[in-house]
Amino acid sequence: MKRMLLLVAICLAGLQACDNTEQKQLTPIETEILEIEGLIASQAETGFDEQELLSDIKAGTLTKTSYFHYKNGEIVQSSYDNYIGSQWDAPYIFLDDGTCRHCCGFPDPINPYKYINYAWQYNQKTKSIETRLYNFEDKFTAKVLYYNKESGKLILEGNFCDCIGVYGGGEPVADYSRMTFHIDLDPETREEYLNKYCNEYK
Repeated sequence: MKRMLLLVAICLAGLQACDNTEQKQLTPIETEILEIEGLIASQAETGFDEQELLSDIKAGTLTKTSYFHYKNGEIVQSSYDNYIGSQWDAPYIFLDDGTCRHCCGFPDPINPYKYINYAWQYNQKTKSIETRLYNFEDKFTAKVLYYNKESGKLILEGNFCDCIGVYGGGEPVADYSRMTFHIDLDPETREEYLNKYCNEYK
């Protein structure tokens, strides 16, 4: 009888362990969100090196690796949605003259390699990157939440280079976006994009 009870206890323990394992399984998007929150928390007290960041974004190539659009505290759109024709991961080139090139191609059979030109500046008081379409007044602000030179990982929150679209009626798709980027410091990669995307879209 004791042996039978022991076997039952072992079986129940096994079933409970399996149930806990299933409960702890996270989706890829949940896993990345937790990783991002962990990175932000790791620099909550120490902060990031502002001069290092500014030097790197002016010397490297920024590529967005993920984004999460939030509205009323809920994700309404993300890089996991796989929108056909989307160029959300097209690289950005920051220049010393205060301009930023978004190297996204256009359906132009003669010259598809055009860039959208933005003006940019860093606001030291708010620790934010401010951008606006060149020759336009509307300003977009994205706060820097995390930067690590060794990994090249940058996390911004807000609206960077008008990344939040609008619905047909003009209402913004989201309240803000949380975005991750990789800064590639290879000078040859930067030069390749500057030479390839050399015509401004107007």
